[in-house]
This record gives sequence, structure tokens and C-alpha cells, in this order.
Amino acid sequence: MTQTDITVIIPTHNRQDTLPDAVNSIFGQTLLPRELILIDDGSSPPVPESVFFGAPANLRVRLLRNERPMGASRTRNRGVKEAAGPWVAFLDDDDVFLPEKLHRISQAIRENPEAELLYHPAKIRFVNEGIEYISNPGSPEPHSGFFRRMLVRNEVGGTSMVVVRKEVLMDAGGFWEDLPALEDYELWLRLVRKGIRFMHLKEPLTKYIYNTKKRSITKSQQAREEALAMIERRYESDYRQLNPDEKNRYAERNLRAYVFKALLNRHPGAAFHWQWRVFAHTKSLKDLGMLLVIPLGIRTVLYLRSVYG
Repeated sequence: MTQTDITVIIPTHNRQDTLPDAVNSIFGQTLLPRELILIDDGSSPPVPESVFFGAPANLRVRLLRNERPMGASRTRNRGVKEAAGPWVAFLDDDDVFLPEKLHRISQAIRENPEAELLYHPAKIRFVNEGIEYISNPGSPEPHSGFFRRMLVRNEVGGTSMVVVRKEVLMDAGGFWEDLPALEDYELWLRLVRKGIRFMHLKEPLTKYIYNTKKRSITKSQQAREEALAMIERRYESDYRQLNPDEKNRYAERNLRAYVFKALLNRHPGAAFHWQWRVFAHTKSLKDLGMLLVIPLGIRTVLYLRSVYG
């Protein structure tokens, strides 16, 4: 089995239940990475070396640790600095790479040497509800309008859907470490504005696994609102140039994100509140229908979202 020049970086914090699946999905790649760097961001108890049990003999594995939690951005930035390969792939500790991912990515890199960042759809699976669908990231073409579309909506997706040149990340300064949320979205924005060449692969190569359960949404909502305010200040002049339709779609996108967060955290009351605001914003029959089915249960709503978007 040959290897590729990609370093896989997994940041983890107190995910002892899902981390083994993420790690094993790297071991099971049809084309192994150059190395796997796992960074324990202050987990309690610490992640043991046994997490690498069963690793292929020719795969270099490294376990690093932050003695106190530093957050996802600082942890990923540390991994980038440590990476030996010229390319970096990120994997969250509750997601998995599909077996052909690194093979497909490596093939695309060989065939498109001008590409500097590659991204792809993901299979989205809600474990408790038994629902699965494929995400729909946007295309970077035409490049001249990609930045404006990214201001309105994250056309790329999350970190587990991205493979990028290490030097690109280093030159850009990495993830914004003081941002309390949306750090992946802001980095993609920054890279698009710098003129980095994005490439969209159409095959889903990562599985995002959502385990819906009851938990507080206040903290995550506040973090998102604070992050949006910080991003809007950084790109203030760019947002001012959006036309009224683009600004309207930007506001709608943010409202829908709060609905989704409430559904993930099993708060139907909060989901109803935010969906009402979506309907008041769009006045669409589809959004009215979604509002009316929320009392029927989280599974019904997620199913309809998976079918109709």
C-alpha cells in the first residue's frame, strides 16, 4: 500500500466515544496519509497511546497534547505547524473519512497541480433519527463572484471537507484563534479573498455524524452571534458592497442556522421560535410548512430538511 503527501490532523477534546472511529477511518484508507497527527486538547482523562492500536506499520502516527484546553483553532494551527507533509487534511473527532477519500484527493491533486485547496460534499448522518443525506457545497466558478457568494453563505463547508496546502495556511496565518465560532468559514473567506485557487470535487468523501441530544443552546448561540459580529467588522467594507438581495439572503442564512442548531440540541421550542423568524423573513409556503411540522417531532423536521433542503 502506497502513501500520499497528506498529513491528517485530528484535534480532540473529551470525545473518547467517537474518537476511535475517526482514527480507524484513517487506518482504513485505500491510500494512507503521510502521517496522522492527533492533538489532545486537554482531555480528561488524557487520550492514551493505545488509540493508535491497529495502525498500519508504515503509517507514522503522533500524539500531541495541550495540557489545558486551547480551543479548536489553536489546536489545528499547532497541527499545521507540526505537519511534515505539504498538504493538510482536517478531521473532526466525531466524523470519519470514507475509505477512498485520500486516494481521490491525491488523484485530483496530480491532475490539477494548480489547485491549492480542495473540498467536497459530505454524507450527513443523524444517528438517533436514522436519516442520511448528502450536503451541497457551492462551486468556486466563476471565481470572480466566489467571494461575494462566500460572504452570503459558506459555500465550502466544514474543516473535515477540506484538504489544503500547508504553505497556504501558514502564509494566511492559520485559523483566527480569538474567534469563538465559525473559524473555518472565516478562514475560507480569507483564502478566497487572497486569490487561493479552490477546487470542488463532487463526490462525498467524509461522513458527518450528528448525535442529537438535549443540551444548552444559549452558549453556542452567543458564540455564533459574537463570531458573526467579529467577522462582519473584519469584512465591513465587503459587506457594505453587497446588494439588497445578497444582504437579504445573508440574513436568511443566519436565521436558518439557528433553527438547525436548535434541532441538533433537541429544543423544539427554540427551533419553532427561529423558524417563525425565518417564515416572517421569507413569507414562503415551504417555511410555513416547516414551522407547522416542528410540533410533530425532531425526526420529522430533519427528514423534511433532508428531502427538500
